[in-house]
Amino acid sequence: MKFVHWKELFGSLQELVLLGGKFSKAGAQVSGILKKAQLKDNIADVFLGIPTTNHGETRIQHCVKYDLQGACRLITVQHNNICFLMFAGTHDACDSWLETNKGIRFHSKVIEGRDVVESTRASDDIRDPNSRLTTVPDFSAGLLWKKLPLRYFDIF
Repeated sequence: MKFVHWKELFGSLQELVLLGGKFSKAGAQVSGILKKAQLKDNIADVFLGIPTTNHGETRIQHCVKYDLQGACRLITVQHNNICFLMFAGTHDACDSWLETNKGIRFHSKVIEGRDVVESTRASDDIRDPNSRLTTVPDFSAGLLWKKLPLRYFDIF
């Protein structure tokens, strides 16, 4: 199994540790998992002693949630011999993150000889309002391109 850190993992881990107390202990558990993931390739060895949650997860395909100390969670996506370490946080923070990222899916492909993983979002069933992607429009007026950061523009 290959272990991959998702872009939001370290920020969520930092927030968890800064809460202190039992949350800091949950953060230490995630740090231990990260260390094991560098040394081992067997998922059972990496998550040894960390139970999965009692309830499955349907908002993201192949999602596995782990119970951490202090009623915290570690969210992973495990598919095609890749384990994405996605997000760590309190129960409420993880629930919010899952709702925001509902429908995310991963695709791997080879680009210039390198394995690249891309993410997309898709509704499971557009006819079911509960399984549709949720987006929150900002209802702002004006041209979209004027709202983009300069880094998205070619400067000559």
